[in-house]
Amino acid sequence: LTEWDPSDGVPVRDAPATCNELLACRAEIDPFTGSCDVTGVQLRNSSLTRAQRDRMFEDILTLGEQSNAREELKIFSDWLNDRKGHPFTFILDGSNVGRIKRMFEILEKRGENPLVVLPAKDAIQRRQAFTHTLKNRGNLYIAPDPLDDDLFSMLATVSDQTNSCGGGRSSGVAPPILITNDQFFDHRNDMRDQSLFREWYARHCYRHNMRGSEMKRIPNNIFNRWIRSNDWCGNVNGDGGSNGSVWGGKVWHFPVSGWGFHERFVMRIPLPL
Repeated sequence: LTEWDPSDGVPVRDAPATCNELLACRAEIDPFTGSCDVTGVQLRNSSLTRAQRDRMFEDILTLGEQSNAREELKIFSDWLNDRKGHPFTFILDGSNVGRIKRMFEILEKRGENPLVVLPAKDAIQRRQAFTHTLKNRGNLYIAPDPLDDDLFSMLATVSDQTNSCGGGRSSGVAPPILITNDQFFDHRNDMRDQSLFREWYARHCYRHNMRGSEMKRIPNNIFNRWIRSNDWCGNVNGDGGSNGSVWGGKVWHFPVSGWGFHERFVMRIPLPL
């Protein structure tokens, strides 16, 4: 055996797999549906559970205590819960993502309701006309100086948005996605539960580095870069019924360093028919 170099020109397979096929290939994951082009398996993530959101909420408030931001964060949380209208579906980290105006327009055209979070100095210095419009519409929140605006963006993803969601997240409304280029390493290291932070980031944050027309490919949801094992089964007739020999088993999707964010190494060992 020799060690395989993943950067050594492995082509991306675009043909769907046949039933019970042995797989060891490179595949693309659709950023909108989260499904594998080869296996059809869904890799989309669910959001944090209610208990996890509550713990994350309290941890963010605890982080705020270190910078005297706890009370302002609670004011922000009350604003999110008390406001009426459509719930926010995306949070834009205004200090860490470029071309905010263009991104906001694209998301709004798709029927989304984004909230832009900016530090006060950024709102004053760089985007006066645009921020004035957003504030009048209720789509902007300005984090007071000298508080860390990251905490406000993070908190928005785990807020219940009680009124706008018709009673909170328990009503079935999905939490918003945070679009940011920040990996929040400084906050992660201060969290009481770093494993919960990593799970939150994987499920609720989307790292945006696209330009131009590619900005339109912002996904409606995200999936993480963990190794995923999924059931994959059917029958040889492909009709999902009882006719024909049944096949089944597991399929694995592995993220690979050096490959694209939406690419995976797919492996499946077929079971005997």
